[in-house]
Amino acid sequence: MKNLKISSSLIILGLFIFFTQSCRKAASEIPFYFKCDSAKVSPGGFGIANAGIYGLYVSVESDVRGRWQLPFNMPILKDGLKTMVVTPIVKVNNLSTRFIDYPLLSSKLLRVNMVRGNFLDTILSFDYATGVSLILNDDMESTLNFSASTKSSVARNGSFSMLLQADFTSVDSSATSFFNKPLAFNFEKTTFLEFDYYMPEGILAPALAYTDASGNTRLMFGESYLNKNSNWTHVYFNYTYIIDRIGKTGLFTPVFIITPPKGSSASMAYIDNVRILEK
Repeated sequence: MKNLKISSSLIILGLFIFFTQSCRKAASEIPFYFKCDSAKVSPGGFGIANAGIYGLYVSVESDVRGRWQLPFNMPILKDGLKTMVVTPIVKVNNLSTRFIDYPLLSSKLLRVNMVRGNFLDTILSFDYATGVSLILNDDMESTLNFSASTKSSVARNGSFSMLLQADFTSVDSSATSFFNKPLAFNFEKTTFLEFDYYMPEGILAPALAYTDASGNTRLMFGESYLNKNSNWTHVYFNYTYIIDRIGKTGLFTPVFIITPPKGSSASMAYIDNVRILEK
């Protein structure tokens, strides 16, 4: 009987230790959550800054968590005050397969007290990086500075936008809209065109016009064109790619070209808040 009592005591002790360790292990696996549904862009003296941020690149101390598409709810198995580095991710040229850490926006440093079972629910606001300069800022509220366009009350912000239209009655079935003057671009800098567009039907191609060594006007297109959409979309268009292909510093004229897609007889695009920034 004595041996039986000892065995029973050992079993009870073993069960106590097992359940205690299991509870501790379960508690250690409860994460802290970093929740973010959207992100903003601070104007920073650059006029209207509509955000088109696709996701965030996140690091927690030395732990790189990678790219997370907005909205997200990230579990983090850490305790205490930690440093997070968060960088905005955008679609280059509005392409679903081209994502980059946007070089004209600064990363954000966050000090977060992480408590298991708790969460941080936030909408982050990013600033333009130091050294970014504004080459063009056109909100379409006054006179239109683009040719072959009309003013429209369908606007992303304010009261007006620029309307481009094309149909098969024109010679080349497209409309080409030039900015009213050439702008000075620097070959050694990173340059992006940002704008908002709403296009019920059409194909829209941003481009740059320049004068070659023979004095002829040339057009250089980017890596892609834009398709129709059902809502206003903010675009980060890579002018650096075009300028690198031309291979020189000098004067360039921003251009938008719209054409009807195959099977359509006409096209129209509303363009608002055109900005060119470089760093």
